[in-house]
Amino acid sequence: MHCHGILPALLCLAPLLHSQDAALFISTITPSEVDVGGPGFDLTVDGWGFVQGSVVNWSGTPLPTTFRRAERLIAAVPGNLLVTSNPFNITVTNPGGQASNPSVFMVQPIITGITPHSVPLGSPDVTLTATGAGFAPGASLVLA
Repeated sequence: MHCHGILPALLCLAPLLHSQDAALFISTITPSEVDVGGPGFDLTVDGWGFVQGSVVNWSGTPLPTTFRRAERLIAAVPGNLLVTSNPFNITVTNPGGQASNPSVFMVQPIITGITPHSVPLGSPDVTLTATGAGFAPGASLVLA
């Protein structure tokens, strides 16, 4: 193949980037966030350098992982990992110990209510109280 110019050069490099010798890399995770307290779900991890036996890790905890192809893994995330709202690092490790870049997965808190529901225009400062699940200690409510 003739590899002069940007597009032909990218086409020439593509097989090298996706070979098993290439760096292990996560490009996207789907979904990238869920609500705290939700049920378990399947996490799709796309990237390259995945092999049979690659394992998806949730902040260091190995997850049951299904190899689909060198560019896709599916991991089963159990509901017990969704009880706190935090960012979690998703990584992949290959059987030889090679580790990927981290990709951040967010477990979001849920707001179920805010009181008071309304305040007359021109009222003095008022304290708002948010109710819900998954708030970190010391969390604050920001109105935009």
